[in-house]
Amino acid sequence: MIKKQLPLTILSLIFILFIFKYDKVNAQENYRTMPFTHSPLHAMKGALKISDANDSIAIYSFKTENNKLKSIIYQLDGEPKPFYENYTSSTFVFASINEFEYRENEIIVRHFDHLLRPYKDKPAISKYKLDGKGRVIHLAYFDKDGNATELNGIHNYNWKYFKDKIGEVRYNNDGTIQPINSWFPYEWVLLEFDKDDNLMSIIETDENWNAKDDSVMIQFRIESNEITKWVAINTKTNQKTSNTGSGASETRHDYDSNGYLIRTRFFDTKGNRIKSKWGHMGFVRKYNNYGNRLSYNFIGINDKKIVSARKYSGQKFVWDSKGRYRILTYYIDTEGDPMVRPAVGYSQIEYIYDTDGVEIGKVFKDIEGKIFCEENMESFILLKNHDKKFRKINICS
Repeated sequence: MIKKQLPLTILSLIFILFIFKYDKVNAQENYRTMPFTHSPLHAMKGALKISDANDSIAIYSFKTENNKLKSIIYQLDGEPKPFYENYTSSTFVFASINEFEYRENEIIVRHFDHLLRPYKDKPAISKYKLDGKGRVIHLAYFDKDGNATELNGIHNYNWKYFKDKIGEVRYNNDGTIQPINSWFPYEWVLLEFDKDDNLMSIIETDENWNAKDDSVMIQFRIESNEITKWVAINTKTNQKTSNTGSGASETRHDYDSNGYLIRTRFFDTKGNRIKSKWGHMGFVRKYNNYGNRLSYNFIGINDKKIVSARKYSGQKFVWDSKGRYRILTYYIDTEGDPMVRPAVGYSQIEYIYDTDGVEIGKVFKDIEGKIFCEENMESFILLKNHDKKFRKINICS
């Protein structure tokens, strides 16, 4: 499998997110993964191309018309697939079907599930505003009725362009400034990209996008268009710092041949493995032949699986025989056996679907796989009446 950079034409530093140059006016390209990102401005740079366009593994299908991106569909065997994970590209592509509409100085992206239904538990619409040079300056999320909503606690992003950097700040629905994420808890930042549009650095700033005393700069190393390492630097001393969300000065990401993230490790300022503020030294992931995540585990010394400060070791995910639907998740110990996560109070969740792929039930279970009923855990199944309307039946009542 040969990895190639997404073919892009640079109309501006950021407008490349939406305008793609292909050999044909109308085209379809398939990509196995979306890159690990920390900003929607970076979310589509360097997607990994599948040279043989193999549909037997979950991939992203990019369709264009007149050299403009019209849709991104997460699919398996040529059909839209439910979208479960969003730890990569979550601020841009977090839906099974994403359709683009172009207006004057605006791009609207509508997000649907695999059955072409607007989402109820995450944004149904993303609105991008462009300046006179075609650069993205604002992104906001909305529900299907046009009401302001949030994704990961963020309603809108604002960007300001400087000579060689881009200022970014984020707000929730209440207008309160939000940090980038739990990895980089900084509010006002400058983003810097290289000539190939890979994210080079994130620099912590004041509200005017000027570097502060003792600012943190996150420097990224990119390989095959993926972030494989980042290092935190104090801009005043030019020395490594641990002033990050994890408490690590350096983090390294490893990927398999398909471009899936399989291991993350944390290091201190001297390059030694350390335990993060999250109570572990990193994590490992496993995938099946369909590209579905099978498990993750927190790790300690020598990558040994551990029970972290969160009081569990990881999770396992069980899929249907065709790899389309996640039917069971459960928290696990270091041996991979079910255990209860104390913070949530249960061990397992079973998901039930009808023949059309509609999720019609969710059942909380204990370690032995028996139904577990608590006041704050609603196990239910939806039954369709003669008028084709669903009726919710609480299993624990």
